[in-house]
Amino acid sequence: MFDIDKELNVFTRKSIPGKLIFKNGYREWMETLVSDYRELTESYMKYIGDDGRLVGIEKNTLKVKLESLLYLMVSLLQSLENDNKSHILEENRAQDLNLMFFTVSSFEIKGAVSSKKLSQRRDLRKWLNEYLSPQMQSLIASLGKSLLDGEIMPEEKTEILHEVYPLLVELIYINITIEYSELNS
Repeated sequence: MFDIDKELNVFTRKSIPGKLIFKNGYREWMETLVSDYRELTESYMKYIGDDGRLVGIEKNTLKVKLESLLYLMVSLLQSLENDNKSHILEENRAQDLNLMFFTVSSFEIKGAVSSKKLSQRRDLRKWLNEYLSPQMQSLIASLGKSLLDGEIMPEEKTEILHEVYPLLVELIYINITIEYSELNS
C-alpha cells in the first residue's frame, strides 16, 4: 500500500474501494466499521491460535483487513472535513505526515514516519489490545452518541475528528509495519 524509502519517507496515492466510500450515512458506515473491525480481531485470534505465528497468507489477509479500516477512516475524515486541502496527520522533524484529498474517493498520504513508532508496533497483539481496540471503541461510542439526534453537530464533529486523526495515524503505522517489518504475533 505504501512506498517507503531508507529515510522512512512514505507515499501512497489510492482510490477508496466503492463499498468503503462514505455515501449512505453514518449509521451504515459505522456498521461497516464494526463488522470489519470484528473480522480483523477474529481473524487475528484464529491465525495465532494454531501456532502463535503469522505467516504468508495469514499476514496478507490481516493486511487487507487493516487497509480496509484505513480506507474507512479516510472516507469518514473526508466526509467530516469535506474539503480538498492538505491535513497534517502527524508532525515530524524531517517532514510532516500529510493526507490530501483529490476527490470523494481518491487521496494521497505522504511524509515521514518515526522509526521509534514503527518499532513500537511490532507486537501486533499489544497494538490491537492497547492501541486499536480502545480507540475504535471510543470512536464508535462518540459516533453513536452523536447520532442519537440524527445529525452530527459542529462540536460533535470536532470531537470525532480528534479521535479519527490519531486512529488514522495508527492504521498507517501498522500497515507500514506489516508490509515492511517482522511482527511479533
